[in-house]
Amino acid sequence: MLQQDDLRSQRHQNHGQNHKTALKEDQSVHNYNSDSSTSLDQYQYENNQKIVYDGAADIDIMDTTALAKLGLVVIAVQYRLGIFGALNFDDVENLHVYDQIESLKWVNTNAKSFGGDPNNVTLMGQSAGGIAAYNMLKCSNLFKKAIIISAPIDIMAGKSQARKEMAQNAGEIKGTWQDLLNIQERVSEIATKKGNLVEAFSADHSRPPFGDFHEAELLIGWTADDLLPFLALHPAGQWIANVPYVSTFIGQTVTAVGIKRPAQKLVKQYHDRGWKATTYQLDWFPAGNSFRAAHCMEHPLIFDGWARWASAPLLKGATEEEVDTLGKEFRKMIYTFVTKGLPQKHITINTGFNAAELSK
Repeated sequence: MLQQDDLRSQRHQNHGQNHKTALKEDQSVHNYNSDSSTSLDQYQYENNQKIVYDGAADIDIMDTTALAKLGLVVIAVQYRLGIFGALNFDDVENLHVYDQIESLKWVNTNAKSFGGDPNNVTLMGQSAGGIAAYNMLKCSNLFKKAIIISAPIDIMAGKSQARKEMAQNAGEIKGTWQDLLNIQERVSEIATKKGNLVEAFSADHSRPPFGDFHEAELLIGWTADDLLPFLALHPAGQWIANVPYVSTFIGQTVTAVGIKRPAQKLVKQYHDRGWKATTYQLDWFPAGNSFRAAHCMEHPLIFDGWARWASAPLLKGATEEEVDTLGKEFRKMIYTFVTKGLPQKHITINTGFNAAELSK
C-alpha cells in the first residue's frame, strides 16, 4: 500500500474555470492493494461514505487483500462529504462528484504504475458508495464497468427541497470550517426530522457535471432484506421491527420499493439501449439472525477476514466456514465480471452458490 502523503502529492489538474473551486483541495486518498506485479484489471472502490460523515476507505474491516489475491488492483478513494461536498461554492455545486471524477482521472493516469489496465477500470460502491458509482454513469466515461450494491438510486433525482433548505440555512458562506460544520449540524437536524437527510447532502442531477448515461457494463444488486434494519431506526417502524413475519414482509416490501425496483428500472433502460446489465439478489443470512439478509451483508463476503467480522451483529449465528465459502464465490463473481463480464440475467446468491456456473 502506498503512503497517503506520496499520493497526495499527485496534484489534481484544473480542467476548466467552472471547476476551480472543486479542485482547490487534494481531497482524495487512494489506498492501493495488489498481490501481483503482472498486468491486472483495475478496480476502484467507492466506499460507503454515508453521504454526510465518516468515509470508510481506511478502516480495517475494508481489507481488499482477498480481491487483490484474485488478480485485481484495488484502489479505494475518499471524497468530500456533507456540506463540504454538496453546498454551492462560487456557483459550483456537486463538489464531491467532481472529486470522484478527479479520482478516476488519477486512476487512469497511474494504473500502469500498479500493473493495472487503464482500459478496463471497474467502479464499485455500496450504499452511498453505490450512489456515487451511479452518479459516475452520468458524469464520466473513464471506466468500462460499474458494480452498484444496495443503493437507493431514485433518491438522487433533481434538486430536492432538503437541498434548498440547506442552502437557505447556510446563507453566504463566511467564517471558519467550524462555522460550516455548525451549519451542517443544523441542516442535518432539519432534514432528519423530515426524513430526507440523504437528499440534503446528495448530488444535484440538474446541475453539471451531470448529463445522459454513458455506456458501461453494469452489475447491480441488493440483499433480500436490505432496508429491514432501517425500520428500527424510524419511530413509526420500531414496533414493526420486533414483530416476526410482519417485519420480514414490510422490510422486503420497503426494499423492493426503495432499492430493487429502481435497480430493475435502470437495467431496463440499459437493455433498451442494447447495453449489458446483470442483477443479483443476496438471499443468504445466518440461521436465526433477526437482521436477515440486511443492508451491508455483502461486506463480510467482499472483504475477507473472519477475525474482523466475527463479532458483527449481522453475522450472529454464522460460522467461519460458511462465510468463507460464500465469500470466495461472491468475490469470484466480482472477478469474473471485472475480467470477462457476466451473462445478462438475474443471479440469486445463497448457500451453495457457485460462481463458476456463471461462466457456462
